[in-house]
Amino acid sequence: KATMGCGMEASQWALLHGLAVSSGSSSTSQNASANPGCGLEQATPAPVSIRPTPFPKKAFQQAKRLAHSANVAMRTAANKKEFLLEAVAPAAEHDPFTKRLVDLLVQGDDPQANQPNTWKKNRLGVLRADYMVDQATKSLLQVEINTIASSFAALATRTSEMHRTLNRKDQEHMPVNDALEGVADALATAAMAYQVDEGNGEVGGKDPKDVVLFVVQPHERNIFDQLWIADRMWELHRVSTIRATLKEIADESRLDENGSLWLNGKRVSVAYFRAGYSPDDYPSEKEWEGRARIHTSNVCECPDVALHLAGTKKVQQMLAVPGTLEGLLGEESPHVDALRECFAGLWSLDGLQETEAVEIALANPKQFVLKPQREGGGNNIYGEDILPVLHSRKGLGGYILMQRIFPPLHRTPMLRNGKVREVDAVSELGIYSVFLEKDGQVLVDEGVGHLLRTKAAESDEGGVAAGFAVLDSPLLVEDEAYWASL
Repeated sequence: KATMGCGMEASQWALLHGLAVSSGSSSTSQNASANPGCGLEQATPAPVSIRPTPFPKKAFQQAKRLAHSANVAMRTAANKKEFLLEAVAPAAEHDPFTKRLVDLLVQGDDPQANQPNTWKKNRLGVLRADYMVDQATKSLLQVEINTIASSFAALATRTSEMHRTLNRKDQEHMPVNDALEGVADALATAAMAYQVDEGNGEVGGKDPKDVVLFVVQPHERNIFDQLWIADRMWELHRVSTIRATLKEIADESRLDENGSLWLNGKRVSVAYFRAGYSPDDYPSEKEWEGRARIHTSNVCECPDVALHLAGTKKVQQMLAVPGTLEGLLGEESPHVDALRECFAGLWSLDGLQETEAVEIALANPKQFVLKPQREGGGNNIYGEDILPVLHSRKGLGGYILMQRIFPPLHRTPMLRNGKVREVDAVSELGIYSVFLEKDGQVLVDEGVGHLLRTKAAESDEGGVAAGFAVLDSPLLVEDEAYWASL
């Protein structure tokens, strides 16, 4: 009864403070932009844990310190075109989606205008580096770095606020979370840094009427997470936003002679991708036209195609190869050792390493995960299920093999779809970071907040939007006390 009462209290707080998702198909993106209430009538509390989950304080602090290192690694990889193309070549050979992204990076042609991208463009990164604590070694290990559609910054902030409100006695052990404001500030800064090369030796400044474009999916369930960011951008910086799908961008946008992208009479300064990370976002060539139109323009992309590819699993695996980080960042870079300390075991499934990797995985499949070049949850292959793929040897270059991380278990009450269920659960920590590059100069580079996702221990996948996990926040515990409590 006490747990159910807490669930009711959490539901009420969530709806009162916009900690919500859409439970059904929302309206098309432009209608939702014109009328924020349209399509939101099926709002329901976001899936959350009722109380914060214990997390080792030392590991949390280490993850926060790594935010700058993650930015440097991804920014450098994105700027090294030859490295990117070499790293993802095996995946592109077996995966049509990765191949299309590579083609876009290499060719950069608008299918209609057939115009190569020659504009000087700013680059904005909104990243989320995900980690788990490995119980066997008590160490923090990196799961991945997300470089496109790094979601839940807003709802993670609201979840932290909910936990601090409903668990006042533990507030001092719950870190303040500024992810929402940090992401909104970065997008607004990128919008204000936008300038247009007029082509006559003059550079035009940003027009107050310029907008930030949220590139979204047609029926977006996670719309509140996006609307909170748009709201903060307007309230704090007076930066306006619009929403459109890739198809709408293809059908309704145009490029002018200066490379500016216009949509619904508005000039776009920043394109913030909350879609485009999955083949499902490209059901026709129209969607690829929309992506290419943005790529061909002078818009600051978040992310551009190079940064999108830098976040692929194949690049993650390549960075773990001895000498690769050193070659990218320099032998003396302090980021090399900091990042390597948190790398889990990663193996290539192409070339010379393929036979060795397959053999060790076949010998003990429960210790490994097969990862394709996909984002969004529900794509990885675990345990015994990897055996048919490995035995077939078909298309293995499209995957990487990763050590499976086994975090500590905690008893967690979860609220989902109005029902409370208490389960043995494991957690994954995400650290948000942002950077902005303009003319080769880094204007912004900082960590901006965190996300904890908690899932039932029997669930392999951990995506909240995909239905596998709930939003959570960390209750920081000194290491000795944390490990003694398990």
